[in-house]
Amino acid sequence: MAANYTITKKLDEPLVLSASQVEDGTTVGFVTHPHEIYCEATLPKSQVDAIGVAFVAEPLAFNIERILNDGLASGAYFAQTVDDSGLLAGAMVFTVTVPGTNMFAGGTLSENVTLTIPQLYTLSDFLDEFTAAKQRLEADAGL
Repeated sequence: MAANYTITKKLDEPLVLSASQVEDGTTVGFVTHPHEIYCEATLPKSQVDAIGVAFVAEPLAFNIERILNDGLASGAYFAQTVDDSGLLAGAMVFTVTVPGTNMFAGGTLSENVTLTIPQLYTLSDFLDEFTAAKQRLEADAGL
């Protein structure tokens, strides 16, 4: 077990690349710490065999925890989305929140930011998505 994640799944299964192309794949599932968020990534089996499951999970777990620890999002969950070609793709959905300003309605305003697993690996390229979501929410709240 690494400090910021625990591997919960290693499953060899097909990796669908297109409607007519499939290769051997491995899905690595893990739970992050301390926020206990589940995530999984499916990569070519040969790549996972070469680099090991730790090198699949570590950067993803680090980035998930970074987003939550830095206050960019208040929560997250793993989801299957559909990519531009109509194939299922793993993604993390992060919830960005700001406090509501209506004293009668209370609560918080929220918006989801969805990052595919490849986007989560290169998080610095997508940090502006969180800033933009927060700005939209603050405008809606009149902040």
